[in-house]
Amino acid sequence: MKVNYKGVATSAALAFAVLVSATSVTSAQGRSGRGQDTSQETQEQKDKRKADQEARRNAQKRQRDQAQQGQQAQQQQRQNEQQQAAQQRAAQQQQRDAQRAAQQNEANQRSEQNRQRGQQNQDRQNQDQQRAEQQQRWEQNKQRVQQNQDQQRAQQNQRWEQNKQRVQQNQDQQRAEQQRLEQQRAQQQNQQNSDWQRRQQQDAAQRQQSTRV
Repeated sequence: MKVNYKGVATSAALAFAVLVSATSVTSAQGRSGRGQDTSQETQEQKDKRKADQEARRNAQKRQRDQAQQGQQAQQQQRQNEQQQAAQQRAAQQQQRDAQRAAQQNEANQRSEQNRQRGQQNQDRQNQDQQRAEQQQRWEQNKQRVQQNQDQQRAQQNQRWEQNKQRVQQNQDQQRAEQQRLEQQRAQQQNQQNSDWQRRQQQDAAQRQQSTRV
């Protein structure tokens, strides 16, 4: 339950003002009565005056206590208000700190996400580059294999043509040699025929001469 310290302090101040007014009136009446009949003051009147004084002192003390309590209440209220304000400021600061921390955390998350996306893009680019380089190497190897095969076929064809030419040359040489040998044999045969015919002619001539003799 919240105490209304301002209301207590106001009530105490009003009571103190009423008490001061009553005290002033009573004091004035007492002084007037003592001035008129001082000699007739009895012990009862003295006791009454003393009791009145004591009552006024007690009332003033209570008033001072109430005023002090009111001041203490106001001071306590100010302290409570200051404490509440401090607590509110602390709560607001804590809320702002939490918001800043949340914003920083969110910024860190976005930064990490951006970094991860950048890394993923870089990885994809590296993979694409590696695939392109691998494809290029494969194409180069394919071209080299094709070139080697073409070169081997060309060399094989060239050797086959060379062998074919050598075989043809050998065959031509053999035919030429055979023709030369045949011509040589024909010439020898012709020579032999010519020699035989000459001998026959010589023999015939000798026989004719022998017959004449």
